[in-house]
Parts: sequence; C-alpha cells; structure tokens
Amino acid sequence: MGIWEFMDCTLLPMELRFLARRELPVKYCADLQNDLLYSPEYYFKVPIENRLFFYPKDVLTALQKKFRPIPDCDGWLHKVWRALTEKTEERREKR
Repeated sequence: MGIWEFMDCTLLPMELRFLARRELPVKYCADLQNDLLYSPEYYFKVPIENRLFFYPKDVLTALQKKFRPIPDCDGWLHKVWRALTEKTEERREKR
C-alpha cells in the first residue's frame, strides 16, 4: 500500500516524457531484488521499488558487478556476460 497504492492510475514522470517526446526509453533497468538486467523497452517488468537505471555506456559496469541479462535482452549482452563469467571462473580456478 502506501505511496504505490494508486500506481496503476498514474504515469511516472519518465513515462510522461516518453509519451510527450515520442521516444523510446534508452536506459537499461536492473532489478535490485533478482540481480537481473532488462533492456530499456522492458523496464516496466521491474517493480518500481527495485529499479536501478543504467545508461548504455554503463551497461558493461553493471554486467561486471552482479547483474545478469534476462533472456529477452539483446544478444550482445549475453555474449559479454558469458565472457565475463568465464573470465571470473578462470581466475577462481587459478587460485
């Protein structure tokens, strides 16, 4: 409840900007609860209280930290994430 009670009836400021400018979202959205990274067009699948946005230039940093792309994300995100994961596993094995 609380401040999120009437969210279905209200546009968020960023959604109003998308509509007014007739532009698609460009920031990637991370789900802080599940450590998932969503493409810009899927931001709405993340509950508002769990959202953390990344500019496209910062997506690599998000992948390096802990966020993993959802299956609907761009293919290049999965390739980068796999490469980073393999690199991390190789470092652990060397220890």
